[in-house]
Amino acid sequence: MKYLIFFLLVNMLNAEEIKNLYDNFDAQITIKKNEDIVSKGNIRYRENDFFYEVELPYSQKIIGINQNIYVQDDDFNQVHVYKDNSSFLLRDVLKDENQKEYIPCPSVCYKILLNEETGFSEALIVTFDHIIEYIQATDIQNINYLIKFENFKVESSKIVYEPPEDYSLVRND
Repeated sequence: MKYLIFFLLVNMLNAEEIKNLYDNFDAQITIKKNEDIVSKGNIRYRENDFFYEVELPYSQKIIGINQNIYVQDDDFNQVHVYKDNSSFLLRDVLKDENQKEYIPCPSVCYKILLNEETGFSEALIVTFDHIIEYIQATDIQNINYLIKFENFKVESSKIVYEPPEDYSLVRND
């Protein structure tokens, strides 16, 4: 009985620890599909809002604020505005409303059960010393994605976004 109580207490502490881990951070991320790099850039994440400056495959800015996602295309001087429909995996994985399950591993690991609307079935978050090391996600077609975090740091500045004045705004509702 002592071991059961200890195990439950450890799980409660770990669950509380992860809740605040994702609220405010900056990091460089690399996203791989199987072994191929599909995206690389810098992300700022603040309480479900994000600003992702993509370097690869091409320069682009993806901003998620409130219920909108803005995609700024500097080549065409356009900003596309979309309603957030669970299409940005990282935002969906880090939402506090997802069901989390602590999984024993050498560091601290959590399995996230995702909503079917995301196109992903589950994700595994691996942290070490209060830093997200990586997120591994499996989509509904059983394809694996790896989001590797580097230079992870806790930040608190607010994310704001105003499209450049000379860019056309394209609404995709």
